[in-house]
Amino acid sequence: MNATRWMATLSLATLLLAGCGSDPGTRTNGEWLVLSPSGEPVTTTVDLDQLQYNSIEGQLAAGSGGVMVESVPDWGKNVTFGIAVPPEAMDPAWGDVSFVIEVPTKEMYLLYPDLYNVLVIRLSPDGMHFLAPLTVFATWMPWEGAPPEGLIFENDGDSGVPIVTQDGKRWRLRFEVDHFSDWRVGPRPITGRSNSDEVPPITW
Repeated sequence: MNATRWMATLSLATLLLAGCGSDPGTRTNGEWLVLSPSGEPVTTTVDLDQLQYNSIEGQLAAGSGGVMVESVPDWGKNVTFGIAVPPEAMDPAWGDVSFVIEVPTKEMYLLYPDLYNVLVIRLSPDGMHFLAPLTVFATWMPWEGAPPEGLIFENDGDSGVPIVTQDGKRWRLRFEVDHFSDWRVGPRPITGRSNSDEVPPITW
């Protein structure tokens, strides 16, 4: 996997985490419909392992929570991603935990139309489960303008509704998860379309 990397320093803080509602929406075998700019369903797939990524690295001290929010210059000015982990989410027996936040480069988004309206956030080590939810902070793709209505976040087993706010020219998103994985944020499937249960927009 190719990546552009920025090293980040984790700062410890008292966390006030905003809750997120849970709404799984309509899903079939972990797949959901994505619309192209023309409004038509996307019919091809993207292999996430073949994309190039911007990468932010950090470390959680044993038994401690923390907040880390870092810029991703590749996406433009004032674009940030991060996580907030409460102390109760960490088991001291785990020791220090190194982690990586990855988002596809802008070049990948422009190269693959299938990524339109899909915010991909890879959190690793993949599959690591926490004792309490952590909050993910993200910025919507600036070149796409405002995000569509009806966004959901999900991976193959969990889903919910992110909180979306406008911050000047940027749109910020946050949502809670209990494990590291490949998370995607996009519009919920549109019911009534004949092929809404047949189109896999992304392969995992």
